[in-house]
Amino acid sequence: IKGNMLKGLLREFPQLEGRVGYADVGTAVTNDHYLGTTRGAIYGLPHTPARFRARWLRADTPIGGLYLSGQDVLTCGIMGAAYAGMLTCCSMSWEFARGTA
Repeated sequence: IKGNMLKGLLREFPQLEGRVGYADVGTAVTNDHYLGTTRGAIYGLPHTPARFRARWLRADTPIGGLYLSGQDVLTCGIMGAAYAGMLTCCSMSWEFARGTA
């Protein structure tokens, strides 16, 4: 895989010939090996349409005072977790403002 990717890179950008100091490739199998993840899934819940339609996957929960946050509330990665944190804060603020928290 890496060799073919480098060939494609150099075909498009021949001026990089001899200038690539290091190249590496990781796959789902790499994630399984080094991270002990399930089927290479390093981002939590699978990104399927059903996951994004799930009504239970929200910042607020039916349990008073219990809130969810993190990448699985919205979408994967650091930015997904950051946005979920903001959403959770908004949910908490809304409940406090209504007096239901």
